[in-house]
Amino acid sequence: QEDVNPLATGAVKKPRSAESLLRTYFDGTELQEDTPAAVPCEKSAAPSTPPPPMHKEGFLMKVGSVKSGKNGKWQKRWFELTADHLVYSKGPTQPHRGLIDLARVIDVIDNATTRPNSFGVQIVAPDRTYYLSQKETALKQAWLHAISHNVKRKRAMRA
Repeated sequence: QEDVNPLATGAVKKPRSAESLLRTYFDGTELQEDTPAAVPCEKSAAPSTPPPPMHKEGFLMKVGSVKSGKNGKWQKRWFELTADHLVYSKGPTQPHRGLIDLARVIDVIDNATTRPNSFGVQIVAPDRTYYLSQKETALKQAWLHAISHNVKRKRAMRA
């Protein structure tokens, strides 16, 4: 009696390649054995969702505006960062005195990059540049990160 190769008769399936197994696992498409390995797998273009917004609140120092007549004077203000805005007031229970629309922010700058030992943050908007300060470096960095994060998030949502 002849020895019959079970693979040749189809009685035993040929083991799947590692690439075939990985494609099945990651994107649900199985690589056919006659498909060249260099052909990229087609994926449906799922819209990327922006990361969740960061929320932060606390006291920062802010330079007064020209309109308020407090030009160049540092004032302690309560800031609250939301997904869409950075609002400020005299205190946590006080009415809002101003609002920065994050969708309109052009840039968020760490003053330490241009002035060593600076505790400042600049928020550049079309109509005004806001100057904020926090004496504790870790807190300043946390605010800088959170504001930048929410501004980038707003840009991603527009794109």
